[in-house]
Amino acid sequence: MLPRVVITGMGVVSPNGIGKEAFCRAILAGKSGVKRISRFDPSALPVHIAGEIPEFDELAWVDAKERKHISRVVPLALAASTEALQDSGLDPATMSLEEQRQIGVILGSGGGAQEFSEEQYRLWHSGHVKQVSLFCIPSGTMGTISSEISMRFGFRGYSHVVTTSCTSSSDAIGYALQHIQAGIQPMFLVGGVDAPITPGIIKGYTLLRALTQSWNHAPERASRPFSADRNGF
Repeated sequence: MLPRVVITGMGVVSPNGIGKEAFCRAILAGKSGVKRISRFDPSALPVHIAGEIPEFDELAWVDAKERKHISRVVPLALAASTEALQDSGLDPATMSLEEQRQIGVILGSGGGAQEFSEEQYRLWHSGHVKQVSLFCIPSGTMGTISSEISMRFGFRGYSHVVTTSCTSSSDAIGYALQHIQAGIQPMFLVGGVDAPITPGIIKGYTLLRALTQSWNHAPERASRPFSADRNGF
């Protein structure tokens, strides 16, 4: 019989709630987190709405100098991971080397650091080459997400990123489950993170006809998969 695997803690940073309690209240109340885009002016795009997290304070998790060289996914993942660890009663600061080796990190991400990479390309093509980050390559790769989490908490187990489009987070949880049941690693910090709200990404998904263009006037009615009038996320 395969060993039983349990979830001991959870952390959430989402458009409709920061923290698992706020998130659960929003879900139960049917509260949407979709609003007009505020990170940039979306007027030139056919889609003006998205699920942002405007109240999230990135600088509470990374300093201003560091933020210039990493994607938004890093502080988002750090915040959710910290809550999950606290919820589970684990304190990385008190762990021995052997205990650190017992914990792996598997994160799912559909786009990873696309937001960061797009900004670097914008700087390059707009003639601001000297402003391009020294870490444009390492911080632009998928693997940097799990690496940042592992390094921040001192975890020395497996460190992987699963990228399978919209199922990335679910697959990451499944891989962690299989690793534990197979006896490869006894414990994982696992979940998913994305920050795909940029002009280029919005335009790309629009060209794919994946985004709804019907609810710019009523954002809270967008991205309802079980509604009869659904027409994109």
